[in-house]
Amino acid sequence: MTTETESTMPTDIAIVDTLLGIPAADKTGAYDWLRPLLRDAESLDAFDFPVQYQYHALPDVPKDGTIDDMIDFTVEQMDKHHISKALLDVRLDADNPGRRAMERYPDRFFGGFGIDPNRGVPALRELQHAVEDLGVKAASVTPAFVHPQCPINDKRMYPVYAKCVELDIPILSPEIASGSLYTRADWILRGASDMTRIDVLRGGVTGVRKTIAVAEAFGVKCEIHMSGFANLQLLGSSSEDTCEYYERGLLAPGIDCNTAPPYLEDIGDRMDSEGYVHLPQEPGMGYRINWDYIEDNLL
Repeated sequence: MTTETESTMPTDIAIVDTLLGIPAADKTGAYDWLRPLLRDAESLDAFDFPVQYQYHALPDVPKDGTIDDMIDFTVEQMDKHHISKALLDVRLDADNPGRRAMERYPDRFFGGFGIDPNRGVPALRELQHAVEDLGVKAASVTPAFVHPQCPINDKRMYPVYAKCVELDIPILSPEIASGSLYTRADWILRGASDMTRIDVLRGGVTGVRKTIAVAEAFGVKCEIHMSGFANLQLLGSSSEDTCEYYERGLLAPGIDCNTAPPYLEDIGDRMDSEGYVHLPQEPGMGYRINWDYIEDNLL
């Protein structure tokens, strides 16, 4: 039986996970590649691993085991959570977990290849090898995490974009960037984005709606990043040709996306048994405020 604070989650719809990693027995070293970019004393001296400010606890995974053991464990967890396929970070070395996973379970994993634009032509050759010989489907660049850092519209990025066009790999630009629609429009004009991303926290309602219009005019996809009342309404105001999917929930330890906070009577993006989210029909954004709770907790 479903109540107003419970959501019926479909169990017969396969999930494709586009950000999954094979765990390692020593998990704290997973982000050591970030250390050259750190400057503050807390990150350098107080944290056990560089992104501890954001991820307070690492996932509970086996404490030891071979790479193949960890790959098998990952597949077990995917089966448990109805994940049919997953995108992994793949490297060229034979013992890379992502590459090994693709070889062991080719029907469950597909690969993305990280590239550093600072390395120039050698990096492009490696990307081509990964696509043509390993079957990699995507390339990734995190401008803030390469060393030295490299903006999306920097000239060092242009050869990467050209190679992606040559290899028929679409370019998805990031969501967490300042500048609202002006930044996204600049990326599209420079050929740096076949798919753009934004949300109300990065552009406001007006900025997101204008970004959708820009994306529609240039024939590129616009993904609305994150869930929420405003993001859902903006998605509903667009066409499926431009904004196709709703990004529902935040799957993390301690986060329950199916239960309303005490100041609301219900969540705004309840999912039906077929995996669809329906727009709230209440006035405005669709908030159903629990006024009794508000009155009881006035300061």
